[in-house]
Amino acid sequence: MHLALAADADSPDFRPEAVHAATPAIACRLYQSIRSESKVTMALLGRNLNGLDEYPRPLADQVLSISDKLMSSHEYLLHDYNSRA
Repeated sequence: MHLALAADADSPDFRPEAVHAATPAIACRLYQSIRSESKVTMALLGRNLNGLDEYPRPLADQVLSISDKLMSSHEYLLHDYNSRA
């Protein structure tokens, strides 16, 4: 469905909006939402690590080993706006 809606370039109702155009409050809420979902996802992956099959387990270990880097990868949402203000 997302692909179908995004394919309609003529309709302003479904045109993607740039994140950099967001207000500081919107950027902050977006950042907090992404960070919260990321924490939940990493915790879920960690709890289910031993139940994974042989192939995905090393990949999951790799993701968990860089979880701090992944968790901070969306900080640009806060910094980009603040640097323009």
